[in-house]
Amino acid sequence: MSLIARVHDVNANLVFRWRQQYQEGLFGPVNQSATLLPVQVIEAPMDLPQVVQPQAECYSEIAVEVGETKLRITGAPDPQTLQLVL
Repeated sequence: MSLIARVHDVNANLVFRWRQQYQEGLFGPVNQSATLLPVQVIEAPMDLPQVVQPQAECYSEIAVEVGETKLRITGAPDPQTLQLVL
């Protein structure tokens, strides 16, 4: 149980306490006939889907300043541009 807690960056004592509270029925009735289902974790693709944005009718501006460097984006940039810049 401590390995599971460590993997999920949770204090092991907290996981033990949650387990004890569950067994005491503090989260509702304890279901002894619970069935676990097999799970397969797959790596998700990193490509973002193309999003069609309607043309914005308002003016927008994003300003990023780091030290003496300034970046200003005006208008309605698409999500891929914002992701690349930020």
